[in-house]
Formats: sequence, structure tokens, C-alpha cells
Amino acid sequence: MELPKATPSRVPYSLAQRCGRLPSRSTAASFNRGIPDLEGVLTSRVVTFRIGPDRKPFQIHEKLVASRSVIFDRMLANNMRESLEGIVDIEDVKPEVFTSFINFAFYGNYDVPTSHKFRKAKDPEPDNAKLIPGETYDSLLEHVLKHDFRLSKKQPYLRYLTLFINQGTPGKLYGMPPGLPWNKDEELEANFDLMVANRLFGEICMHHVQLYIFADRYDIAQLRQVCLHRLHSSLTRARLSDAGYQLLFGVIEFAFTNTMPGDKIRKLLVQTCVADFSMVRAMPTFTDLLHRVPELGVEIMTELPTYWEERKKAINDVNAKFASAQSDATTSKEKS
Repeated sequence: MELPKATPSRVPYSLAQRCGRLPSRSTAASFNRGIPDLEGVLTSRVVTFRIGPDRKPFQIHEKLVASRSVIFDRMLANNMRESLEGIVDIEDVKPEVFTSFINFAFYGNYDVPTSHKFRKAKDPEPDNAKLIPGETYDSLLEHVLKHDFRLSKKQPYLRYLTLFINQGTPGKLYGMPPGLPWNKDEELEANFDLMVANRLFGEICMHHVQLYIFADRYDIAQLRQVCLHRLHSSLTRARLSDAGYQLLFGVIEFAFTNTMPGDKIRKLLVQTCVADFSMVRAMPTFTDLLHRVPELGVEIMTELPTYWEERKKAINDVNAKFASAQSDATTSKEKS
């Protein structure tokens, strides 16, 4: 597929930077906080976290987790069982999710453990992952970059999409928290080979959502925001085929099942559906998703801008919705 030929002069600075056309801030310059009291962390008591149904043990300095989570701080500082025994059991969290939390506690970001990250696209694919010959699969970011940026001021759909993509930049809704490093390996998530995307997209996005839910439970605000940023990056930069959209729907269902109304991660997923609505609603299983997650349909309708599509396309869409009724009326008139 031919790559977009937009140049930095024709796209916003943030878009050019996010697609690799301009250098991002260095990790060393941006991560100026680190662990406030590293010596205190390394000399603190070592406690055991037993994670998952198999109770996998993690030996962790208590001040490392306490410095990141108020809940862990209270749990380990007071006369609670966990503090007295030096053992914390968390059975409903996967070990890889907890590992990402520890990674964040040290470095301000985390890696995504994927079982097939380094498999090549030439590996055998399941039947439902095959691509449709002649179809174009663009990421949301690529779709924006194929158009003159000035058109976004005239076309509501492009305007919405551009603003949505921009929300991943610093200071925006899904931007990284101040003082933390941007993901230096973002290309592993952003520039999926399309065939590999069908296997990795759901796995990576699900990890971000699971870690977000963990961070929400233990009140780790910075980690929540990092998860949102990483998820937003994956959603806007991955090229998806039909199989990828099915995995996206699974992620949406999981997120809505495990979060409350008004949660920020719900808003991100709803805005993703609206930004890519023409593809999302064309998926055969989208109706099934709405039946399983009725709140999603309500939130999409609330988020959906009024008359946002090009006039001709909108009129054709309206005509199509009433085509059967017009046909019935014509047939009835002919019979009479």
C-alpha cells in the first residue's frame, strides 16, 4: 500500500510528530521525576505479592508500590494483615499486568508482553485473518494524513477525526502525564504489519485495558493516564482488517463490563467508534455487540455529531434508509 505523502507543513505539528515525521522529546529530558526516594525504596522491607490464581510470588520493596498507590501505602503501613505478614494476595490480576505495574513504578512506563510479538507475517494465518484483495486498510492517523489538513475545517468528519487523534498529545485528553517518558518503542504498537495486527491488536489493547482497571482499583492516577495514552496510540495507529475489528469489539465489551458509566476509558472507546464509524457499523458483529453492551449504542448516539458527513454522502445514506418504504408505496400504487 502506498504510504501517505503528507508533509509536516500540511499537518499539525502534533500529528507530524506522532507519525514519526518530527522528533519527539527524549526520554531522559522528559522523565525528570523518577523515584523520589530511591535509597528509601531500596532499603525498605521486601514484601511478597502473590498474583493470579496460581499465586505467582513477586518480591517487591514495599516503598516502591506504596509510593505509587495510596491504597497499597495504607495496606502496608497500618496494622492490616498484609502489613503484619508481609504478604499481599491478589488473585484476580494476571502476573503480566502486575509486572507492567512494577515496570511503571520504576520507569514511568511499561512494556506490553505479547506472546507473538516477534512472529513474522509470513507465518500461517487462520482463515478469518485473510485480507480482501484490492481493499485498502488505513489506520485513522494515515487516513487523516492523506487529506489536506485545511479540509478538516470544512468537513466535519475530518475535523472530528483530526481532533480525536490530537488528544494523544501532551496536555490533551489522552496525553502522557507531565514528567513521564513517551513510549520509546511505540512503533511496535503503532506500525503493525496488517497480517500480524490480527493476532496482536486485541492482545495489546486488552493489556492496556486490564492495566488501566488495575490502576483504577488501586488509585494510581498516573498509570491510568499512561494506559489511556498507550491505548489511544494503538487505536489510532493500527491498520485493521475485519478480524482486527472483531478483536476491538471484544476489548470494548471487556472495558464496559469492568468500568462504571462516565469512565474515561469508555469515552476513548466510544470516540474510537465514532471516528471510525463507517467501518465499525459495517462489521457483521457490530449489532451483536450492541445487544451485549446496550450502553455503547446510547453513548455512541450521544457522541455522534449532527450532520457530520459530506452532504452528498449523507443524502444517499438517508435515501437508502427509506428505499424499501418508497418501493412498497410504488408497488401498492401500481397494484391499485
